[in-house]
Amino acid sequence: MAAIARQASHDPSAPDLTVHDMIGAYHLRNALEDANVGAWANSDLAAADAELRDITEVDPYGYGIRIADDDNPTTPWWWMRIPRSGQIRDEIEQIRHNRGLDR
Repeated sequence: MAAIARQASHDPSAPDLTVHDMIGAYHLRNALEDANVGAWANSDLAAADAELRDITEVDPYGYGIRIADDDNPTTPWWWMRIPRSGQIRDEIEQIRHNRGLDR
């Protein structure tokens, strides 16, 4: 999540990331949730979640989920967020337009 945050903030030292990196990060977040990592990791996970909320906005049309081709009806909250800006957001907008995912 930290790399996505750096990239979304236009940090010049941030790695080049794609929407697939975001999707991979969200799958990793799913795995952490499923693993029930325990109290020893909950504060780190809460910090990462807070950072994700800071750099993203609600995705009311589910573009991230639709690009990932994931139609799970119990989708966790992080799948309903997309970066506010940056390369990943630009790519989401391009894919949205190219696939005709308008709402």
